[in-house]
Amino acid sequence: MAKNKVEITVTYAMINLVVVSCLLSFLFKLLISESIASHPNSNLLRLTDFYSKLAFTFKYQTLAILSLFICIVNVITKRALNPSARNPLSGNEKYTEAAKNILQNTVEQYLLHLILQLILITYIDGSTVVKMIPLMSWSFFIGRLAFMIGYPLHREFGFLL
Repeated sequence: MAKNKVEITVTYAMINLVVVSCLLSFLFKLLISESIASHPNSNLLRLTDFYSKLAFTFKYQTLAILSLFICIVNVITKRALNPSARNPLSGNEKYTEAAKNILQNTVEQYLLHLILQLILITYIDGSTVVKMIPLMSWSFFIGRLAFMIGYPLHREFGFLL
């Protein structure tokens, strides 16, 4: 018996959710058990006060900013490669619509990502910050790349990550 399109889409979304949850749970377990180090000198870092944790967090925002830069370059490239899309007032926004949607979603997700990291570092100790912030930053970066590559049909994995 053939499944309809809605059932297939829901099944695909659930599979993505399970895969992302398992992947992040596995990485979190490895980091907490100290089987792997998420930062090269994690044993030498002593983040004792809020400002040192804040500085460490802002250093890892480079990956998120890089994902924003990639999205901006994607929009610029779409405009440059299509002569009719170079003028945004010409009515040919269909050529850049997907790239602009990806950029807008990345900006929105980055704001959430940054705010949640800032809230998190106020509640956890320095040794946990050294483990969690790199994991969150790399997950955000890889998720944004997966979102951009899979957009529009297969964006769930990147969105969930």
